[in-house]
Amino acid sequence: MMLHEMSQRLVSLRRNHPAWLLLASRNAPLTLSSLQILVDSHPGGIDFDDAVEHLAGVFGIYANDTEFDTGGEDHSQAARRELRKWLKRGLIVERDGQVMATDAL
Repeated sequence: MMLHEMSQRLVSLRRNHPAWLLLASRNAPLTLSSLQILVDSHPGGIDFDDAVEHLAGVFGIYANDTEFDTGGEDHSQAARRELRKWLKRGLIVERDGQVMATDAL
């Protein structure tokens, strides 16, 4: 495969493949661990606002850690934005206000 074709294939994977999408997110370790805890304890779904509150708490704990971009002062807004990104990418789904894991997660 030529360089250009391989590069384009990898760019496509980065944009569309769930594992690559996870790896591309700077806050993926925090979001994934937070969601995993919630999904394990609520397999039928988590209220979206509860998921935001939980993730915002995690962002607050890691606010000064340079490995992550937790959104400055408004952790709740950053958590909401992060979860919306994960919904848009199909890593989680929301039904009737409940967040649920997908096979990708």
